[in-house]
Amino acid sequence: MVSMIETKLLQGRRQVVHWVTSPPALAFIPALGLAMIWFGLKGVTLVLFSIIPALYLYQSHLRRSVHRLLTAPDPEPVMRGYDIFEEGIEQVISHVASKDLKSSLFCVEIDNFQDLCDQYGRSTMQKTVKSIGERLLASVRDIDLVCQRNDAQFAVCIAPVRYLNTVLCRDMADRFQQTLQETIHIDGERVPISVSIGFCLISSAAEVTAAAWLERSVSALAKAREQGPSAIERLPVKPPAVPPSSPDRREEIRQALRSGQIQPWFQPQISTHTGEISGFEALARWVHPTKGIILPSDFLPLVDQADLFEQLAETMMRGGFAALKAWDNAGFDVPAIAVNFSGPELSNPALIEKIKWELDHFDLNPDRLVIEILETVVSNVDDDIITKTFIS
Repeated sequence: MVSMIETKLLQGRRQVVHWVTSPPALAFIPALGLAMIWFGLKGVTLVLFSIIPALYLYQSHLRRSVHRLLTAPDPEPVMRGYDIFEEGIEQVISHVASKDLKSSLFCVEIDNFQDLCDQYGRSTMQKTVKSIGERLLASVRDIDLVCQRNDAQFAVCIAPVRYLNTVLCRDMADRFQQTLQETIHIDGERVPISVSIGFCLISSAAEVTAAAWLERSVSALAKAREQGPSAIERLPVKPPAVPPSSPDRREEIRQALRSGQIQPWFQPQISTHTGEISGFEALARWVHPTKGIILPSDFLPLVDQADLFEQLAETMMRGGFAALKAWDNAGFDVPAIAVNFSGPELSNPALIEKIKWELDHFDLNPDRLVIEILETVVSNVDDDIITKTFIS
């Protein structure tokens, strides 16, 4: 999308073209030719003295019009009603598909809104929400769409652009958070605010309706809320196709992770140069209370269907660090622990910060963690965040 000043200059250029192609300008040269044929040089002089003042006045009028256009204040973005917002999303989808562009839909929600209402009162929070909405409007372009979906939730649809990827969307979400989470003072009282954000990116290849796109963004927001306050999550426009499993099985794998049934088992890694142990690899095993040891090939599909790969990686990493610290305290020389990471974990933009936090928690140096990535993950990298994680 062109900027507002570029748009104004383009409009001004159109006015100039309109003057050049206007009847007074187009009639100027033929008038000179006819005057030369009929009246000679005196006739040409007469035509010049007759037409030039008119053209000068027309040019002055054009100059004033272009000046007014360029100095007019930029239109400000406005909060849309939900029906208008949904119609706008449909137009964005159509424009994205026809022009080979991209767009993203963000859902922004104030964390723990009901608790804040109980603490500060409904009236104060209504004023706070109004302030949040004004800040959000100030942080987007006038061509972007903004809507308040309920008391604590807003939606922002970015106008179609040529270049947009997951990393840029994440950066936008970070800026939204920084703006909205600045201290708010209402009636002399400081109201601390944090917001969670979910977003969904679409391109011209996406076949999606406005309702489905918004639903995926809301689902991304729900996923962010599960991570805790002030979180950011994203989801693809279409959920991945996986074989169905029963809700009972998915709940069973969740409980297994929560209760510690899924735990790291350690496989030694031997240096081919020295023959000494260079580290241990943390391998996931499900120690089932009735079925015994269950191998990853049997339970990883359930982890995938329940969207628990990130929790599994955190369990392996935390268990590996705990074991590494215990070996240190026992006087064993174990240089490092290796943990496997798959696509879902590497797609999490907060992965690097999580690793830093866990290393700091166990007081371990970063070089004592080895991250193992399968060739299939590397060869199928089409996610900008995975690429950024590799670089980090």
